[in-house]
Amino acid sequence: VVGISVFAVRAERARDAAEASQRAEAEQRQIADSERQAAESERAKATDEATRAKRRLYVANLYKLGAALESPGRAVAKGFFREAEASFKDAYGEQRPRPIELLAMEPQLDQSLAVFEGHAAALTSIASSPDGTRLATGSSDTTARVWDSQTGESLTILNGHEKPVVSIAFSPDGTRVATASRDKTARLWDSRTGALFAVLEGHEDELSSIAFSPDGTRVATASYDNTARLWDSQTGESLAALNGHRNSLTSIAFSPDGSRVATASADNTARLWDSRTGESLVVLGEHTGALSSIAFSPNGARVATASYDSTARLWDSRTGESLAVFGGHEDPVTSIAFSPDGTRVATASWDDIARIWDSQPGEPLAVLKGHQDRLVSVLGRSGHHDGFMSIAFSPDGTRVATASSDKTARLWDSRTGRLLSVLNGHEHALTSIVFSPDGTRVATASEDKTARLWASRTGESLAVLEAHEHLVTSIAYSSDGERVATASYDNKARLWDSQTGESLAVLEGHHGPLTSIAFSPDGERVAAASSDDTVQLWDSKTGGPLAVLKLKGPRKLTAIAFSPDSTRVATASWDKTARLWNSRAGESLAALKGPARWLTFIAFSPDGTRVATASFMDYTARLWDSQTGESLTILNGHE
Repeated sequence: VVGISVFAVRAERARDAAEASQRAEAEQRQIADSERQAAESERAKATDEATRAKRRLYVANLYKLGAALESPGRAVAKGFFREAEASFKDAYGEQRPRPIELLAMEPQLDQSLAVFEGHAAALTSIASSPDGTRLATGSSDTTARVWDSQTGESLTILNGHEKPVVSIAFSPDGTRVATASRDKTARLWDSRTGALFAVLEGHEDELSSIAFSPDGTRVATASYDNTARLWDSQTGESLAALNGHRNSLTSIAFSPDGSRVATASADNTARLWDSRTGESLVVLGEHTGALSSIAFSPNGARVATASYDSTARLWDSRTGESLAVFGGHEDPVTSIAFSPDGTRVATASWDDIARIWDSQPGEPLAVLKGHQDRLVSVLGRSGHHDGFMSIAFSPDGTRVATASSDKTARLWDSRTGRLLSVLNGHEHALTSIVFSPDGTRVATASEDKTARLWASRTGESLAVLEAHEHLVTSIAYSSDGERVATASYDNKARLWDSQTGESLAVLEGHHGPLTSIAFSPDGERVAAASSDDTVQLWDSKTGGPLAVLKLKGPRKLTAIAFSPDSTRVATASWDKTARLWNSRAGESLAALKGPARWLTFIAFSPDGTRVATASFMDYTARLWDSQTGESLTILNGHE
């Protein structure tokens, strides 16, 4: 019995020891697990902080790039662009497509093939040699230069004028260069050696323009002394004085056959002259402002004139009959040219716009204008693994939808913050999200060139809207929920059936990437903003164009919104300005100006009395009086 008792005691002690050992091991494991979790947490925090630091660096590089693009010396912007692109890839990964802001900024970079540096003052004129291998430039530094057009190398310097060189031309065979100067003289030079051939003296005031005849035997000059002169290009002898204008001459050109000379003047007229006798043949006199430029069509049958009255005109060169008026520019038209085949006319204006016109009826074929930023809105909820790109409340306010760079959208309970569903399907970052008016559906837009429609309760994918050829930047529902509108970087907007996903209409007219789209509250119109500095309005039923709202660019529109009563449109832009427009007439009503750069969001208050704007770069929002454009308050606090 004693032996059994001893054995039992020993067994119990062994069990206690084993259990104690197990407890110790468990405690050690718990300690190890806690330490491992703490280490993993620290690593995660370090990784998160490193990621945030990389993204802050990217934003800092965007600041530098934006400042460089706004400065006179934009050549340095290329380097800042490369830095911004590299920091984006470092922060977001090599596989992410280039973001919207870099896509918008790239066209603003200096795309030149060669840089011609050497003049000590502003350049005033430029001409290309007939074979295209050389360029000649005139400058306010009183010199002209000839350059290698491929490398930008300076080949020769033409010294001799005492005042700025204002106009320059190559002879048809390319062997000579003619220069006109404010020193009242013109000069003829050997284009290879720079040797001076002749000085053309006789004008009583500074010269404004010079041209060679098509056969190279004569030179024509225009002057502020109200006259033009014809000269022998070999000897420099004065052949004829063309008298008749009552004010300064601004431009001169020979007809293609050399038989006539055309002059443009500040006396609001142009004149055609016999180039042999100097006789005045025709007066073109319907402009209401000084003329700035003149050109013959390639066949010599027509003349085109540009004027400070903001129009250009087309004329019959034989009869002087006015054939067409090119209206559309908002400021003086400063230059005009025919295409080589004569079918088109190009105009340039102080309104920062170039236009191309059909030379027969005078209708515009294209508007060439200058060039957006992503909308960034952040909600403090966890779940996405990348930055939020857009956010929206359901119509009843019970849910919030967020779209993210992590390729997903998410639906949340707006009161508790509970995640309700994840919308998976897009292949690249999302750019925009919106609820349908009845709240049963959600529409998303993405950099993967598609938009998608989802059931807002279940997260089920209902339709994929495929047709755009570039990333989709914005999406909107019509007020009745029957249609969806999308805007894209392919320069087009599209209308879709919201039930079937069928494409209903393509809305064309923009010449640059679209950045924002909206239906008017009455459902009658669709408006899209573009980096081409215009807003286009279309009929939402037919897709027909209604109006164009034009900014004096480059402004780079980023966002658009209708007022609740559909009578006004608000636009946001990179130029620190928001604007209010009459949505029917296209008239600009007010400019909302502040120090914030790169406005990326705009909205009306429900009663239409106020406008809210937000800036991507300075993290502020502002409220404005929608009637007067007065700034009401600045909302600071975001970091």
